[in-house]
Amino acid sequence: MLQLCSQAIYGYESALAPPRLASITRRALRRRLTSWRNLRDAVLAAVPELQPDPAPVGYEVRPPSDNAGARSLAAEVEAAALPILGAWLAGTTSAVQRRLGGDALGASSTAMVGFGGAALRWPGWPG
Repeated sequence: MLQLCSQAIYGYESALAPPRLASITRRALRRRLTSWRNLRDAVLAAVPELQPDPAPVGYEVRPPSDNAGARSLAAEVEAAALPILGAWLAGTTSAVQRRLGGDALGASSTAMVGFGGAALRWPGWPG
């Protein structure tokens, strides 16, 4: 989970790179960056045996050059996080981790759509 948080933080820091982002986009990106940092800190508090050393990012992120690119990168970060958050939520019996996972899953889904990503259709749900 810490690796996911580190990668999301890196993605959002990259998304904030363009100097001329629309102020509404910059605020939304900063809110999500703060949310990922808060999740990282909450996971470390809930599972103190985890090592806080960030894992290296396993992919290259090119900083976007404009508003649309920043929003697209943010949507990609959130879309990539969803299955990992879902697996974390499904794989823990800890009440604290389940709350953190459920909150993070909902926030990532909402952010992904807000940044222009397509909502996922979960298997077994009516179309």
